[in-house]
Amino acid sequence: MELSKEYLETVCTSELLNLAELYGIYIPKDLKREFIIGEFLEYANESKFYAKAAMLEIEEPADTEEVLPKTFEVTNIHVLLKDPMWVFVFWDFNSQFFENAISEPDFDSFLLRVVLMSKDNTTQTADFYDIDISINDRKRYVHLSFNDEVCRVDLCIRTIQKEVKVLSQSNTIDLKRHNIQNRLCVSQDSASEIEKLSGLKLIKSSHFKNFRQAFRNES
Repeated sequence: MELSKEYLETVCTSELLNLAELYGIYIPKDLKREFIIGEFLEYANESKFYAKAAMLEIEEPADTEEVLPKTFEVTNIHVLLKDPMWVFVFWDFNSQFFENAISEPDFDSFLLRVVLMSKDNTTQTADFYDIDISINDRKRYVHLSFNDEVCRVDLCIRTIQKEVKVLSQSNTIDLKRHNIQNRLCVSQDSASEIEKLSGLKLIKSSHFKNFRQAFRNES
């Protein structure tokens, strides 16, 4: 039912009071007919306003979850210290550079170069070792030796001629391991005959080959 002025003027006063009770409109006692109609018109205008506001609210686009891009189109590398013995390395490539690089005839692979420095001189490399990565890799955990003090990881590209070029250098991490025991690895000569028969020596040789940074001699 549309509460228009034309319709309300055709309704008797008693019926207007019944309608007011039906719609929940408060009508003071002995209010004149024209003011009763005015109350209805005010109510109708407010109802239209709220109905329109509700419709606009419904039509507002729903909030969508923000999705981070897969790449920021920057060739870079970062390092986070996860615990005293491991660092987490993550990197990215500019898409155009990446496609051009892997399409080069002399492209061999990408690699991570773990650069180790003394805390007394972080401008000079004390040691380094390389970790091969696939073209699809974008993150890696790296295990470090107990004696390492400061480290940085370089993102590099290698040609089939074994030439290595640094693409990006990570932030430098101060390892701060003063409270860690110096000897947690099994020494090369400490295995018993039973341990040798068990295959531990072969396992250690494999670990030394693949994780030599954990077996470097202490100074």
